[in-house]
Amino acid sequence: MKKWRLIEKCALGAFVCLFLFEALSFQSGCEEIRENVVRMHVVANSDSAADQKLKLIVRDEILREGEILLKNTREKEEALAALSENLPRFEKAAEETLRKNGCCMPVSVSLETAYFPTKEYETVTLPAGTYDALRVVIGAGKGKNFWCVLFPSLCLGASFDERDFFCRIGENGAKIVSGAQEYTIEWKVLEIIEKIRSFFDQGKDE
Repeated sequence: MKKWRLIEKCALGAFVCLFLFEALSFQSGCEEIRENVVRMHVVANSDSAADQKLKLIVRDEILREGEILLKNTREKEEALAALSENLPRFEKAAEETLRKNGCCMPVSVSLETAYFPTKEYETVTLPAGTYDALRVVIGAGKGKNFWCVLFPSLCLGASFDERDFFCRIGENGAKIVSGAQEYTIEWKVLEIIEKIRSFFDQGKDE
């Protein structure tokens, strides 16, 4: 009997160690993803049908400008520097696009560090957490958001080179974003942890 209890304890210990190893590997891969991408956050003026339509039109224009600006960019820090230097360019492009569509609302464009929830795309899933992002706010900024990845390009309407994207986020990161079904528990735990972390980070800033 004692022998079987010892075997059970050893098996349980091995299982716990394996789970912790997988959890640490998952967390490391998620961090590698966050460190190598720049998100995009477009906020509509309101939730009205007209304002939501304008949000998507502005989104498409920002993506076009982003593709041109970051076409030959290889590193995230280089991308952030280019975006920072060209914030007025994005604002101007967005406001001109709105005027062409009969709207004179102002647009605010900035770089931010913000929390993003888990997001599923056609072939990849991005983990929740705090990311560097280009934030585009139309008018009062009271409407629903549009979230995506500006660098490396992963947004709707933008070119997406899957091999290039996977290379940039590392082996662990690529495994995570392309195999979401293998990490069901990890995704749920990560979402809770990152929400709590974001809550306390916001408290520090206030």
